[in-house]
Amino acid sequence: MIGRRKLPHIFADLVHASRQDGQLRRTSLSGGVELVVRVVEGVVTLTIKRPRVPVGARELITFREQFQIPDDAEILTPPEQGQKQLHLLWYFVTLRWSLKGNHDATD
Repeated sequence: MIGRRKLPHIFADLVHASRQDGQLRRTSLSGGVELVVRVVEGVVTLTIKRPRVPVGARELITFREQFQIPDDAEILTPPEQGQKQLHLLWYFVTLRWSLKGNHDATD
């Protein structure tokens, strides 16, 4: 779990690490939200997920703003939120966008 670091820095670190080798990077935030990031050939795939409780609309707006997710990012989950039953029921939203041409504060 990440302490008091700012969301943009946490996200930038995940993007930077994944850009190095294309592997998934993840971290848990307060409130039970987990971020999963993968960057391959300049394309970011971000999953925001939480067990038992859907990620709130205000939380999603905050993540979009703090991570500078472009308005035209592709949403890869259903219009509401995806659900996956593992040991717990997980709610998630997955977005994908290209870093090319966008302001990229992660370099």
